[in-house]
Amino acid sequence: MAYEEESRRQFIVDPAHVRRSSFGLHPRFHKTFARAMRDGRRLPVEKWEARYQQPIAAYRDPRHPFVCVLPRSAFCQYVDDCGDCIGGTQSLWFSSTDFYVDMSDKPGAVFAQFHHPLFERLWSVSELQFLVPPYPTDKEDGELVFITPPFSHSRGEHCLLAAAIAEVLLARAGFSTEERAAFVLAMGYHDIAMPAGGDSVKRVSPDELDEEKNFASLLEQTGLAAAWKQQFGFSLDAAAAWVRNEGMLGLLLDIIDKISYVSMDCYSHGLLFNGNVRKHCSRHPLFLDVWRDIRFTPDRQRFAFLYPDRLFDFLLARAYEYQELLFNPAARFLDFHLTNLVRPLYETGRITKDQLLSWSDGQLECCLEAHYGEAAVHLSVINAANYQWQRFDTQEELIDFWGTLGKSFDHVETISGFNPNLEWPVYAANGTDIVPARERLTPAQISELETIVKATRGNFIYWHT
Repeated sequence: MAYEEESRRQFIVDPAHVRRSSFGLHPRFHKTFARAMRDGRRLPVEKWEARYQQPIAAYRDPRHPFVCVLPRSAFCQYVDDCGDCIGGTQSLWFSSTDFYVDMSDKPGAVFAQFHHPLFERLWSVSELQFLVPPYPTDKEDGELVFITPPFSHSRGEHCLLAAAIAEVLLARAGFSTEERAAFVLAMGYHDIAMPAGGDSVKRVSPDELDEEKNFASLLEQTGLAAAWKQQFGFSLDAAAAWVRNEGMLGLLLDIIDKISYVSMDCYSHGLLFNGNVRKHCSRHPLFLDVWRDIRFTPDRQRFAFLYPDRLFDFLLARAYEYQELLFNPAARFLDFHLTNLVRPLYETGRITKDQLLSWSDGQLECCLEAHYGEAAVHLSVINAANYQWQRFDTQEELIDFWGTLGKSFDHVETISGFNPNLEWPVYAANGTDIVPARERLTPAQISELETIVKATRGNFIYWHT
């Protein structure tokens, strides 16, 4: 009892600190959390546990028994059938729900497949690699220090969350366990061919290292495709088509993929950088309840979003993420640094495609350290005065400028923007017909999204001084 009491006391934190660091939490979470912390200082353990602990079994839904949908609006400790606290819930930031996935090896448990070494590698592959929060544009000298990678969430987290959302959506739409198993596996394994180092390394050879092209071959080589066909009726051809975003379920996979990564990326980025992502997510703290707005037609041949305004809030958050992080030159210097380290080793065969598709980030870093030394790989100090970039409307302008740089030139790239997804399906005002999102959004909303897309386009050159 003394040990339990001490453990609970160590858990208690200052509620005021939680209010200050409330980004991403449900707006009503703070009140119950503060009450739980106050009660933790005055109540006996048994009374505190009776008030704030709940059995995870209470949230099991017979439609999807291996995924529990948990409310985020109140503080709670979830316990298993033995009364022990459970961990490993999948957070869907900026929403009303988290997810708990039962990955035990029970009959029909598709999520037991996520213990396979092929999937477990993704827990050690970072989602955003060496992207960093944008450094201040007015910082002309001095050093900025980052822990690399500064964003710690992994491809494994992203894929498991996406699979959980897929399971719940399809189950609640009336798809049977057998009907949805193959799609949930494809959803969870859709990034399985992402190379160590992620998008930074994929840039070394975009065609050879494309994860969509390598998806089917990896599942075939490891024997998973054959095993799943026998156990779950899995079709490798159908799954590969979904991963390429083909057909109705391919579109659903694409949408759930984006919901999952926008949640994690915007949360991680917004914690570190006070820009449009943070401001937008703070103004709309539940915009990722958009996942609950996906509804299938009665024949389950089509689906659409119910509420265009909440879909717009989601699309705008994603647009800000591209503008502020993914396509922002000020956030990409370390990202390109990793690309430049891997490229010569890959082109000379000292690092192979098979290695990149089987390694973790840590194994890749060990290889790079052996070739370049630890200091060169873990470049975690940016001197803003030593790195420059410039945008040009045309390649001709870029080439003219290129000639003035000499040896200081690093690389060039053309960014053609991103898809704002204005063609995603939305139910019409009559609640029956399905139309593209652009037909339900206002002209001002469409213009705002398209303006951000246009702002990310250009021809960029990077150099060091």
